[in-house]
Amino acid sequence: MSLSSLTFGNNGAGFTNKAYFQGTVLGAKAAKIKVKKACKFFNCDDLYLIGEVMSGTVAESMKGQFKGAPIQITQVESKAGNKALKGYLAGFLVSGLTEEMVQSGDEVEVQF
Repeated sequence: MSLSSLTFGNNGAGFTNKAYFQGTVLGAKAAKIKVKKACKFFNCDDLYLIGEVMSGTVAESMKGQFKGAPIQITQVESKAGNKALKGYLAGFLVSGLTEEMVQSGDEVEVQF
């Protein structure tokens, strides 16, 4: 007899195999980031954005379009590790953008 059957009965029926992360199901298709600040680090090709996640979950390898240019999230830094949930203020390393393209207050939309 397993611990789940003793605790929940019926041999654990009703359990799902979906991945959960702090109460949010991972696998959201799209997310929006509101840019607070953008800067470029020395000897780095990608642009570093500090922004707030307005909707969805942002993870590495998400892609999108911003003002006609294709972009990709190459790295995410947040209190949750390499993912940022709705409401989080996080840092994003984004390829395909320049400092001149992005202004504070712009919204960047990305998706898997």
